[in-house]
Amino acid sequence: AAPAKSRSTATRAAKATTRVKRGGAVMARREDERQLTGIRTLRRRRAALAGELGALAAFALGTLLLLSLLSYHPADRLVGQWGGDGGVRNWVGPFGAWVSELAVGALGITAFGLPLHLGLLAVSIFTRRGSRVRVGEALGLLGVVSAMALVVELVVPSLGFRGGELHGGGALGQVLLAVVSSQLGRP
Repeated sequence: AAPAKSRSTATRAAKATTRVKRGGAVMARREDERQLTGIRTLRRRRAALAGELGALAAFALGTLLLLSLLSYHPADRLVGQWGGDGGVRNWVGPFGAWVSELAVGALGITAFGLPLHLGLLAVSIFTRRGSRVRVGEALGLLGVVSAMALVVELVVPSLGFRGGELHGGGALGQVLLAVVSSQLGRP
């Protein structure tokens, strides 16, 4: 009976030192290390949720901008504007008319590419999981939009659109063209 008793004591000691691996190696760690792992997990989940919310916001903003631009009409009467031949024709309402007027005024025809850029941004944010959008990437997007405005202003200076006229690159394209023309000469 004595050897059986020592065997059970040895078994208990072996079981006490054996580390159960549930959910990876988390259970093998000491209690304080497990708490730190739990905190790190919560931080990762919070960062992932923030990324998903950012992607959702970029997608929603892109959709709103797309609907606003598709229903843009130069004769829409904006808030605080006198005259005009009627109400707002924009599908998003007065806010959509204001957003589309601002986008088309600043970027011209180039503004119609912004929803695509926002959609690609949403996909990029959603698929990265945990990494943030860097400042260099944001500046790169700004550079691409600026270059597009300049090229469109060079190729299509103005375009008739629903009874009005759109500038190819909008105000940004006109400013960039003036700078480039003064430095290089008129193309």
